[in-house]
Amino acid sequence: MLLCQHTAPEPLLTTQQAAWLLRISRKTLERMRVEDRGPRFVKLGRCVRYRQRNLLTWITINTHQTSTKPPRSSEHPPAALPF
Repeated sequence: MLLCQHTAPEPLLTTQQAAWLLRISRKTLERMRVEDRGPRFVKLGRCVRYRQRNLLTWITINTHQTSTKPPRSSEHPPAALPF
């Protein structure tokens, strides 16, 4: 990707900075990364960095209206209790 002369590259955030933005601990973010359930990240050698836009996208994708999951179409509603 070519950058225009007038366009500054997007700054990359450290794990600590990304965790602060997400309001979670650094350890939690590291664990989420290892478990492949956290936001996208950039690996530069041994350094891990995050793009702010990826963090904001991850927040949007993980925004829910309720904490309950709707039943899947293949699942049937629970049977009535026999009393």
